[in-house]
Amino acid sequence: MGNSSSSISSAERKPSPPRARSPPPPSAAEAAPRPPEIDLKRIFNKFDADGDGRIREAEVAAMLTRLGCDDDAASMVAAADADGDGYIDMGEFAAIFGGSLEEAREVEAELRAAFAVFDEDGDGGITAEELFRVLEKLGEGETMDRCREMVRGVDRNGDGVVSFEEFRLMMTQEFFASSPRST
Repeated sequence: MGNSSSSISSAERKPSPPRARSPPPPSAAEAAPRPPEIDLKRIFNKFDADGDGRIREAEVAAMLTRLGCDDDAASMVAAADADGDGYIDMGEFAAIFGGSLEEAREVEAELRAAFAVFDEDGDGGITAEELFRVLEKLGEGETMDRCREMVRGVDRNGDGVVSFEEFRLMMTQEFFASSPRST
């Protein structure tokens, strides 16, 4: 009589689990480092000569002239302009360098939805009064003076309201990086 463990035939043994394969090596495009976001912001700001958070066709044309290129600025802006407003914003600019156009559109939609919460009357601007009412509903307990101060802190053109572009700049932190004001 032999050892019982040696009497199990190879057909009766459970197969060993398959080994995990290592992932395939990255393609050249995947392996190439993306420019850091701070570099994209710096490049964006070079194009955005007036610091409004949007690149106009004239700003693209001026940069192309400085670079000695005769490319068509209008077609370049049109190709990058995901939301069709005639400008290239930071999200659209980032999409050129590897972010997806769909991601840029999703961010734009989320920002517009958030803006709409504060723009109670739908006139395209957030007043201190609207901000006060929304914050009150949220239980934030800010004073009207504080709400006026917050609006002034974001209102780049001095009209007393926060436009969507000013809101976008604030929400993407581009406002703080490019603000000409000193506080």
